[in-house]
Amino acid sequence: MQILNNLGNMIYDSRFVIAYGSVIIVTAILFTGCLLKKKIAGSIAAAAVLSLTAAGGILYCIPHTVIDADIEDVYRIEVSDVTVTDRKAIEEILNDLNGSLYKRMLPSGIGGYEEYSVRGFDRDGNLLFCLGISDGQTVDTGLFWEKRVNGEFHFLAEYTYHDVPK
Repeated sequence: MQILNNLGNMIYDSRFVIAYGSVIIVTAILFTGCLLKKKIAGSIAAAAVLSLTAAGGILYCIPHTVIDADIEDVYRIEVSDVTVTDRKAIEEILNDLNGSLYKRMLPSGIGGYEEYSVRGFDRDGNLLFCLGISDGQTVDTGLFWEKRVNGEFHFLAEYTYHDVPK
């Protein structure tokens, strides 16, 4: 039974890869069919869809950072209900957020909940970034739920009132 459960989890985790692969295969078949029948417009349309789908799939899977703000630009960070203005603490939080690469999991509109929020502001009070954090590894960037490739957040236990193990 454990083997079936692991197989189900593996398929669930790779559902977007399976969907992208399916779209690419169907589009490649349509492209080949249009080429064989010498339908130029169909071939061009299928090639465009194939190229865009492949490029989107590659961009979706590449690990990346979630915050591109410079430490010098961030004047204040709010972690849930706590406001942090100490320069060293801000540097630690930003280094912790950018200390790992992230991979996209789901679009933000699909499921998930935020347990913590992290917002960064500049000197004038303008919002630089806003992230929702679900657990020690999962972040909502507003577009996607993204998971850390390695490690967990360390700043949550220090800057939240919630019971987070240190």
